[in-house]
Amino acid sequence: MRTHSPLVIDVTELLESHGSPKALEFVALVDGLQAGLATAHPEMRFELVAEHIDGGIWVRGSVLGRYEASCRRCLVEIRQPFRFEAAELYRPAGEVWEEGYVIKETSIDLGPLVRDTVLLNLPTDPLCREDCAGLCPRCGVNLNDEPHDHPPEIDARWTALRELKATD
Repeated sequence: MRTHSPLVIDVTELLESHGSPKALEFVALVDGLQAGLATAHPEMRFELVAEHIDGGIWVRGSVLGRYEASCRRCLVEIRQPFRFEAAELYRPAGEVWEEGYVIKETSIDLGPLVRDTVLLNLPTDPLCREDCAGLCPRCGVNLNDEPHDHPPEIDARWTALRELKATD
């Protein structure tokens, strides 16, 4: 199977030699990975090992990159690196699997593995820090930068009741 995607890996050598691991280290662009408020930067580094075992091709290792997000409390932009661990078994086509992690002819597509690994590990509700104070509900100021209190709001609808209480 010929393709221009760097995520489609030829495993002919692996299929011919049982138990011999093959290092898969490369950089590739993977677009469209977003989970909640976080979006993965398209450029990712792959530090994987593929090995032919009984039942298919075992792929394991790390997917490295960075993500951008907005803090769910204060809306500050967050840029964080990530390193997510992946491990999946690619099975020959025609067996139990018809989609997902399948060996197609003599190649495997790492696209589903990358998508599943990154999307399952990206923070869906990121915080800039664990103790983020968020935004002031009255004036919208970032409470991490300017902690403050406002005097309590007085609802004009209760004025008549307050006046009754004051006359007693």
